[in-house]
Amino acid sequence: MIDTDASRPWFEDMSGARSPAEAAAAPLRLALDPVRPETYGELVRFGKVLAWR
Repeated sequence: MIDTDASRPWFEDMSGARSPAEAAAAPLRLALDPVRPETYGELVRFGKVLAWR
């Protein structure tokens, strides 16, 4: 969830929401940084590998 003027009316609790700048940082890192072998082919959220379920 991203804390924007458009999203605030739809959610009562925005305490866990990221700012637009914070939300943009993760995909930009994935697109622009060199590939990290430990994350290649993995499900990654905010730089951390998530377990597949």
